[in-house]
Amino acid sequence: MRAEGEPRFVLLAATALGLTWSVSAGALGLGECVRQPLLRCGSSNYNAVDAWATATLLAGCAVAYAVTSGARFAPYLTLAYATYVGIVARAFRTLQLYVSDVIDATREALGIVAHGGNPYLHDFLTTNPPHSPFPYLPGELLLYGLPYALTGSIDTVDRTIGMLTVLLFAALAPIAGVARTALVVAVYATFELAAATSVDGTNDGGAAFVLVLGGVVLAYARAARERGWPSRTARAFEIAGALVFGWALAYKATVWPFFPFVALHLWRENRRLGVRFASIAVATALVAIVPFLFPDPHGFFGNVYRGFVFNQYFYGGTFWSTLIGFGASLDPASKLVSITYSVMVLGTFAALVRLPSRSLGGAYARGAAVIGTALFFAHFATSSYYAFVGAAFLAAIALGAGSGNAERRDAPPRDCPAPLADPAMSA
Repeated sequence: MRAEGEPRFVLLAATALGLTWSVSAGALGLGECVRQPLLRCGSSNYNAVDAWATATLLAGCAVAYAVTSGARFAPYLTLAYATYVGIVARAFRTLQLYVSDVIDATREALGIVAHGGNPYLHDFLTTNPPHSPFPYLPGELLLYGLPYALTGSIDTVDRTIGMLTVLLFAALAPIAGVARTALVVAVYATFELAAATSVDGTNDGGAAFVLVLGGVVLAYARAARERGWPSRTARAFEIAGALVFGWALAYKATVWPFFPFVALHLWRENRRLGVRFASIAVATALVAIVPFLFPDPHGFFGNVYRGFVFNQYFYGGTFWSTLIGFGASLDPASKLVSITYSVMVLGTFAALVRLPSRSLGGAYARGAAVIGTALFFAHFATSSYYAFVGAAFLAAIALGAGSGNAERRDAPPRDCPAPLADPAMSA
């Protein structure tokens, strides 16, 4: 396949994102030309050359030449370059675990579990402020539990998860197309909020990873059915996708709005598939939650519920913070706030659930719209929450080409009429 087989401007756009990142990260010492570089690669000295950023700049120039010259391998080279940028942008970033108390609290919770205790019945000392609730569900503990058991540390888990998420997006290339995937990977690779989330001590990067993983597996299940792969392969992908979504449901509440849209999309496509997906996902979530729920349901639900209402003040990129910035005087306990929040979130969900999604990406876009609305009208919304929403929107773009739009290899194109039968043969 030649480069002309893929939209060349898309490939160039993906390459340009990597080149821009390299300059802002300190390539050839060019970062000193800007007082506040857009991105930072580790603890780079902006008055000196950053070796990784420089290598990224030189590689980007080579990729740009390959695209403009119409090289046969240019689309794949662009995808590899975008993936490389995403890994470098996270691998050498300085840890900033002090930004959030999530990792500290998770580490304390894992210590309790390791000693046979229940973290939802524990008084936490590493939260900020101390004695705050632990609202994260057992799926979050599962993500960090294995590294904790193997190494005793979870400090760099999110950095690794961030790089794995880049690879997950890249894995959609056989389904979504190389050019589209390369652009999605490039945007996520240079998405500063997502890169910062990989080292800031939050767990929203992990939520994005689980959500994207579920979409990728389901996209491959759809491709297996459409491309005539063995039925066992398609069934295995379908079951694996449902299990991953069960993990997601048991991870964090920000993932919940995606589930009904994905389940409804699969149900409209194939009722048996939709019911099986929903049943397996819900059962998986319950299996993860029940061991922590039964000892003391009040303690479990008390922690989870208080996580929604604990921060009763206005903070972050919300509608209310914007109004306050313009001089408005608002009471966080005002009924106007809670009513507006409920109306906007439920209204968005009600409006979107009535619109059938023609692809898995459409289901993801609807879920992202609901959680985005919820964050915008909430009391409290950190930048890491919006990094999660950004990853979900990018997944929607990539998955929009990977499900519901693919043609069977033995079927005529939709815009071409079926061949007419030969009259002689008919006779």
